[in-house]
Amino acid sequence: MPCFHPVGRPCIRISLFTRNFHFPNLRLVHRLDQYECRRQALFTLARVANMGATTSSPNISNAPKEAEPSAPVKDTVTSTAETPGNVENQPKGTATSTTESPKRVEKQPNKKRKVVATNRPVYGKSRLAHLGENSPSSAVSEESSAQEKGPRLPKRKVALLMGFCGTGYQGMQVNPGSKTIEGELFQALIKAGAVSQDNADDHKKVSLVRAARTDKGVHAAGQVVSLKMIIDIPDIVAKINQALPEQIRVWGYTRTVNSFNAKNLCDSRIYEYLLPTHVFLPPRPKPDVVSEHSAAQPLRSTPEEMAKRRAYRITPDVLNKVQQVLKLYEGTGNFHNYTIGKQFTDASATRRIFSFTSSEPKELQGTEWLSLKVHGQSFMMHQIRKMVGLMVLVVRSDLPQELIRKAMKADKINIPKAPGLGLLLEQVVYQAYNRKYGQENRGSISFTPYQTEIDAFKEKYIYSKLVEQELADDEFDAWLLFIEAHPEYFTSLISGDAPPEENQIVEANETSVAEVDGSSQTVDEKSTV
Repeated sequence: MPCFHPVGRPCIRISLFTRNFHFPNLRLVHRLDQYECRRQALFTLARVANMGATTSSPNISNAPKEAEPSAPVKDTVTSTAETPGNVENQPKGTATSTTESPKRVEKQPNKKRKVVATNRPVYGKSRLAHLGENSPSSAVSEESSAQEKGPRLPKRKVALLMGFCGTGYQGMQVNPGSKTIEGELFQALIKAGAVSQDNADDHKKVSLVRAARTDKGVHAAGQVVSLKMIIDIPDIVAKINQALPEQIRVWGYTRTVNSFNAKNLCDSRIYEYLLPTHVFLPPRPKPDVVSEHSAAQPLRSTPEEMAKRRAYRITPDVLNKVQQVLKLYEGTGNFHNYTIGKQFTDASATRRIFSFTSSEPKELQGTEWLSLKVHGQSFMMHQIRKMVGLMVLVVRSDLPQELIRKAMKADKINIPKAPGLGLLLEQVVYQAYNRKYGQENRGSISFTPYQTEIDAFKEKYIYSKLVEQELADDEFDAWLLFIEAHPEYFTSLISGDAPPEENQIVEANETSVAEVDGSSQTVDEKSTV
C-alpha cells in the first residue's frame, strides 16, 4: 500500500519483524537540505508519539483544531505537551502535543541558519579568504604594484637574426657561471624592454631556442634565435644593439607562427672555413730534430720561415685542384671516417652535402686566404674540419683524389682534422618554412636584406680577430708540422694498413694544436651546433 510522508513526499514502507519502518525515497533524500531533514525527523517522532490520534495534514499549523476524545492518550499528552500556551483552552482529551511540537520545530532551523551564516566566508568561496588574500587591502596592493610595473604588453613569437664574434666567450648556449653569447643577448633583451621583468629570471619563460649550437671561440655571422618577445616598442632592434657589446649584433627579426622552433625547423646550415693558402705548399723534408720530438711536443717554425710561407700566393692550377677535390664531397655519403665514435653500419653516419665551394683568394694583413663554404643538411662532430684536413693533404701531397670517396667506405681511415680557428657559422636556412609561410604577412626568414651589414661585421670583427690569432699563434703551421713529423699516424691514407688507435691520434693531434693557441679546441659540427 502506498505511503505518504508527513511532509507530503512518497516513501518506501518496509515490514521487518512485524514492525513498520518508513524510509524516504533515496532520490529525494539526496535533494533535501539539512533543514528539511531535521524537520522531517521531528514530524516522524511526533507521529510515533501520537499513534492513536487521527492522521492530520502535513501542514499541521494550518490544520483545523478538532478535539477527539481519547482517554488512553492522557499519559502521552502530559508527557509531550509541556509547552504552555493554548492548553488550558483545549478539552482534556485533546492531543495537544500535535499542535505544540510544530512550533518548536519552526524555531530550531532558524537558530541553525544563524550559526551557518556566521561561519560563511566574507570574500569569495575559498577558505583562504579568511587569511586576507582576497581582502580589499591585498587588492589595493596588487593594483599599486601593477601600476609600478606599467601596462602589460603582448609577446609575439619571432625569429631573431643575429651574428657574433665568439672570441672571449664560452660558446653560444647559456651556461651558469660562464660568459656566453645567449647570456649577453638575454640581458640586452631585458634592458631594451623586449623581455618583461616578470620573465627576466629565466630565459625558458620566453621559449628562447637557438638554431645551432656553437662552442668556445666559434663565430657566427647568421644565427637565428626563436623566442617570445615584446615588439610593440619603437626602434626595438636599435635598443637591443645599444645594450649589446659591439662584437654581438642583432640584424633584425621576423614574425613567425607560434609553433616556430629555430632548431627543429632548420632545414640546413652553411658553414664557412677561412684557410691560409700557404698550407698548400709541398711538404718540407723531415729534419733530424723533428724525429726527436714526441707527439705531445708542439713544433714551431722560425719567424723567417713563417715570413716566407706567408708570402706564398696560390696558383690557378692549385686553386682548380682545390675546387675539384671539394666537389667530390657533394651528395649523400657515409662520413663515419670524418667524425669520431661512429661505425660504417651506423645510420646516423650518412649525411648529405648540397655544395662545397671555394672563393677566389683574398689578402688579409699580408697573408692570402681562401673562403671555403659548405652547405649541408646537418654535420657531425669534427666533420667539416676533417673534410678540410683531407682535402689539404690530397692537394699538397699530390695524393689520389679517390681518397675522398675511399674514406666513405667501410675501411677505417685516420683523417687529421684542421684547426678549429677558421670555422664559423655562415647562416642557417629555413627553406621549407619559407615555402609554407613566407607568402603570408609574417614574411620569410632570410639574411639577404642584411647582407651588407653582415659582410661589414665579418670584416671588422670576425676576419680580423681570426687573422690576428693566426699571426700570433701560427696554428695552421703547427698543425702541418705535426702531420709531417708523425706520418706513421696517417700511413693508412696511402697504404691502407690498419690505422693506430683512434683515441691516440685524436689525443696527440689535439695536444699539439691546443698547446699552440693555449686553449682547448671547439666541438663544432654537430647536428645541434
